[in-house]
Amino acid sequence: MKRSKLFWALVIVTALYFVVREGAQLAIHAGWLDIGMAASSAEAGNEANAWFGRDLRVVVGAANRLVERRDMYPIDKWMATFDEYNYSPFYALFISQISTRLPFNVHATLHALVSLAAYAALFFTWRRLFPLLGMSQASQVIVGILPLWFLYTAWWGDAILLNIYILLALTVSWLFYFIWKERLWPSALLLILILQVKPQWAFPLALPLVLGRFRFFAKLVALVVGGYLLVAMVTVLWLGTDYGLAQYYAYYRMLAIAPNKIPWHGPGEYIGYDHSIAQIYFYLFGYTDAAWPIVRLIKVLIIAPLAVLAIRLIRRNQETQPGPALEAYFALYFASFVWLDLVWETTLSIVVFVYLMAVLKDRWARWLAAVTFVGYTLADLWQVIGIPLASVVVGEAELLKHGPPLWADPSFRIPLIMMVILTFYGLLIWRLWAESARQTANI
Repeated sequence: MKRSKLFWALVIVTALYFVVREGAQLAIHAGWLDIGMAASSAEAGNEANAWFGRDLRVVVGAANRLVERRDMYPIDKWMATFDEYNYSPFYALFISQISTRLPFNVHATLHALVSLAAYAALFFTWRRLFPLLGMSQASQVIVGILPLWFLYTAWWGDAILLNIYILLALTVSWLFYFIWKERLWPSALLLILILQVKPQWAFPLALPLVLGRFRFFAKLVALVVGGYLLVAMVTVLWLGTDYGLAQYYAYYRMLAIAPNKIPWHGPGEYIGYDHSIAQIYFYLFGYTDAAWPIVRLIKVLIIAPLAVLAIRLIRRNQETQPGPALEAYFALYFASFVWLDLVWETTLSIVVFVYLMAVLKDRWARWLAAVTFVGYTLADLWQVIGIPLASVVVGEAELLKHGPPLWADPSFRIPLIMMVILTFYGLLIWRLWAESARQTANI
């Protein structure tokens, strides 16, 4: 497919931006470049530029506490600043094997390079996977939006803070293929690994059930549960029974009480970077304990159409084609994020956007998906320009106290992430519903 000169000009400009910025970030992570930011985590060291690698510092801090056999989950202050460890004890044990052997700047650089490789692998995985699923048009679209890959907000957030969202997006991409092909052991292994870090990303576990592959689903659940318990048991024995059990108890308690510890923003404040349904509701109507049933009802109403469609697929009990199966997989992803009380990103959305641009025929639907997604994609670029400018115009003290103004960072005032989630989820449900009606009419 022939590309225009404008397309190649955009590719060159955005690629240069990507290379220069990524090179600068790697230099900051390595400690070769100091932009004058103070460290925020004493436990992770006194390195400058603490905003870079901030999420990794939290994990390393927990790993250091684990080595010293201190509590990793300080429940009383958890979530007060969003800087507390919220992964499993096993993950802290794994990270401790790296953090105790390498200086933080080396660890951070390796993490950044792995994330960069994973981002490239995510692109090429779907470039190859779409044709295998009979969707050659999508493999053309993924190249056609190459400039957006270089500017993608979810990538830059992960690359700066050194979280693992890109690695998870790559993992669940492979996981879809393994589940679709009913590859039991690889599917179980990847799900066990996912559950050690961010359980909400284990949404593909429900896919075999939705597709009516009950025997495979039962085997997969049994292996995942057994494997998870085995990992927990080995971790407890490694750490010592008393300390290990205490940390797992604190971990599960932390997951249970997290919503009560989140500093919600109400009317007259700002939404911030948590774009969850709960935060949006509390921002509009204020926070009260009595509001939680309403928030959960809203979530249930949003997810209900997917549940109905899943029941229809299960009852029909026939082989699902790759298209509807992939749509159900994507819809499960968005439904899991609708249910969360903290929504910082929607990393896999760039893959969903590629798919939607390849299959949507209605112009209004394509424009709706494109405008919503491009707005989210360019939020990071807007921040790169707007926030430094705002620090000069309104002052750094005002910026820290009240956050960036709308013109400096729209994503701080407008829930762009949830807008993408609900828009894509709605379009997928719309397509699945139309497919279900068509199959019913043919019976």
